[in-house]
Amino acid sequence: MKEPRDYSYKFTAIPSPGELVVPVPPLVFRPAWEVVMIKGRELMGGAFCVDVDSLTDGDLMHVVLPPGFYGREFLQLDAGNVNQLHEFQEQYGRIVGARKNVPVAHDMMTRLRPEPDNEAFSGDLGRIFEDQLRGINKSGAFCDVHEIEGSVDSANYMTAASLQEVAHTVMDAQWIILATTKLLMPGPVSREEKIDAIIACTFMSNIISKACSPISLVLHDIDYETPRYDLMTAVYIQLSRALLHNEEYRYCKNPECNRLFTPKEFTRMNFNSKEVTRRSDSQYCQSSCQERAKYLRNYTPNRKNHAIT
Repeated sequence: MKEPRDYSYKFTAIPSPGELVVPVPPLVFRPAWEVVMIKGRELMGGAFCVDVDSLTDGDLMHVVLPPGFYGREFLQLDAGNVNQLHEFQEQYGRIVGARKNVPVAHDMMTRLRPEPDNEAFSGDLGRIFEDQLRGINKSGAFCDVHEIEGSVDSANYMTAASLQEVAHTVMDAQWIILATTKLLMPGPVSREEKIDAIIACTFMSNIISKACSPISLVLHDIDYETPRYDLMTAVYIQLSRALLHNEEYRYCKNPECNRLFTPKEFTRMNFNSKEVTRRSDSQYCQSSCQERAKYLRNYTPNRKNHAIT
């Protein structure tokens, strides 16, 4: 009788369920003397840069994205609010668009200088996501100017992500989330909505495929460190995992939540170490939302009536 192997192969084009860990570097917003239009608003331009001076060995923070992050925290982010963009990145990690991944063998400036990923923007994708593409090129120009000037903190500018890049990356991702989940919502789906979902899946797949190898060897006698992903890759991975359940999407009925979710996203372990999911007909993303909605229905009107009396 053969002994069982202590290794196996697994398909990891989309990583198996587990924590999505994102590095959170300190950021500073460097204004530029120009006005940019974001969501119909006139904003002072500039770039979000990693505050290299405040980094020391081993002190880079990391955050684990909560379940359903793409359908609530990220989907509710206002891309036209610079302060909100800054605070969001300080809490959940840096936002950058579909950039080219330059091998480590190149010099630091070449590796860090923002350049768009030609595959991600190939063909019609370059037209559909043209604002994000222009934003990445704007980041590269911002980086070049300050490198030429020889600024004392040029290392910070080498990490520049222009406001245009960050804002349009967020808006594009929010559109991708809505376009893909629309097909799993109740009700009919139009041909145009199906085409939108195909476009969204194509762009998202380009991002994920660069971060996740299609096959990997797992050695069961070795403890692996949890992989780290940049924020946008983590958002797309989390969305992809949820879509593959092919469950019907819904919005949480708790008026204070309104999270976009599917019940299987909120799998947890009970005391017998067995997976427990929300019921497939659940109208609430989690038990706390169900309890909160019940409280609001039963107690809030009474409190108001009492105040009037």
